[in-house]
Amino acid sequence: MKVKIVQLSSGSDKSRNTEKSIRLASSGQPSDLIIFPEYQMLIPDFAQPGKTRKLAETEDGEFVRAMCHLSVETNSTVLCNGSIVDPKGLVRNRSLFISDGKIAFRYDKTHLYDALKSKESAVYKYGVYPYKGFKVAEFTVGPLICYDVRFPEAARTLRLNGSRLITYQSGWFAGKGKKEQWLTLLGSRAIENGCYVAGVAQTGKSFTGYSVVFDPYGNTVGKMGKEEGIIDVEITPSLIESYDRDYPLVDQRRTDLYSAL
Repeated sequence: MKVKIVQLSSGSDKSRNTEKSIRLASSGQPSDLIIFPEYQMLIPDFAQPGKTRKLAETEDGEFVRAMCHLSVETNSTVLCNGSIVDPKGLVRNRSLFISDGKIAFRYDKTHLYDALKSKESAVYKYGVYPYKGFKVAEFTVGPLICYDVRFPEAARTLRLNGSRLITYQSGWFAGKGKKEQWLTLLGSRAIENGCYVAGVAQTGKSFTGYSVVFDPYGNTVGKMGKEEGIIDVEITPSLIESYDRDYPLVDQRRTDLYSAL
C-alpha cells in the first residue's frame, strides 16, 4: 500500500490550513492513503476554549467538503482531522476516513491531553468509539491521535482487532525531551505489536515535527525533520507476516495471567 504522510504547520485560519493541506497532498507520488496531522483544520486555543468551539464545523462544513473533493481528485482515501461538532452539539477532536468522496469511518480522540499546562478537555469531549480499524487496499488501518500513544492498550486492542497499520495524527507539543519521547513511543508501539506505525505531526514553533513511519521491526521507513512537506512510503503485508513468524507475540501473550485486551 502506498501511503502519503503530510506534515504541515496549521494556524488559526481554517481556509489557509485547508488550502495548504490540499497543495501538499497533491504533490509527490500517487497514493492509496493520505494522512494529515492532528489539528489540521484548526489549532485549538486551550486558553480560550469558546473561541475554538465557535470555529468548529459540522461534518457537512467547508473543511470536510474540501477533504471529500481531495479524495476524489487524488483517487485516495484521506485520513483528515478537525474540530467537528457532532449531532448533539459537542465538539470532538475527530479523525475521518474519506473514501470516494464520502465519510466512511470516524474516530474521536479518546485520551485528551490534560497534561503539563494544557487542558484539551476544555475544548473537546472525549470519544467513546471502540478501537477498530478501516480497510484501505490490503491493510486495516487503526486510527489513534497524539496523546493516545502514551496508552499502549489502545494500540494493542487495534492490533488484536486486525489493524496492521496504526496511525497517530499528532500535534505533539515541543519541549525538553519531547522529540525523543515521540520517536521512542512510536517505535515501541510498532515493535511490541508487530505492525507498521505512522506518526504524522504538526510542525512549527509550538510543535516538534518529525513525522515518521516505523516497520514492525522498528526500522524507519520514512521520516521528516521540522520542515513542512510530504513523505511517500510503501508498506507491505509480507513484512508483518515475517515478523509474526519471528516473534509470535499475539500467540504468546499470557492471557491466563492478564486480560486479553
